[in-house]
Amino acid sequence: MNKIKNGFSMVELLFVMAIMAALAAIAIPSLSGASNSAIMSSMKSDIQGVSTTLLSEYANDPDYTNIVGAIGSDVVFADATGNGLSDTGLLTNKQFSISKDNVVTIKPTSTSCTQITVTNPTLSTKKVLFNNCTDGKIQVI
Repeated sequence: MNKIKNGFSMVELLFVMAIMAALAAIAIPSLSGASNSAIMSSMKSDIQGVSTTLLSEYANDPDYTNIVGAIGSDVVFADATGNGLSDTGLLTNKQFSISKDNVVTIKPTSTSCTQITVTNPTLSTKKVLFNNCTDGKIQVI
C-alpha cells in the first residue's frame, strides 16, 4: 500500500523561510529610508507654511518684533498632544499647522529678518532652516 504525502517537508519550509528572510533584509532598509524622507518632507512643508504666515503678517506690520517677539527670543510651537494629529499654533491671529512630532522655532534676528527652524526627534541629526534675510531658501542642515 502506497502512502500519500500531505504537506511540505521540513527542508522545503526552511528553504522558503530563508528566501523570505533575504527579501525582508532587502526591503526593510528601503522602507526606513522612505519613512525618513516623509518626515523630512513634513518638516519642509511646516517651514513653508510658517514662513508664508509670517510673510503675510509682515505685509500688514513690517516689524517682526511686533509679530513674533523680541529680537533673539525663541518662539516655539510643537505637537503638544502627541496624538499624531496636527496641532495649530497661534501667531498674531494667524494659524498654521504643525505636523506630528515636528518642533518649529521662530527667532526674530532684526525687525525685518526672522529665522525659522524645524526639528523632529526621529531625525535628531537634521534640521530644516529658513532665514528670510540670507538667501530666502529652505536649507537642510
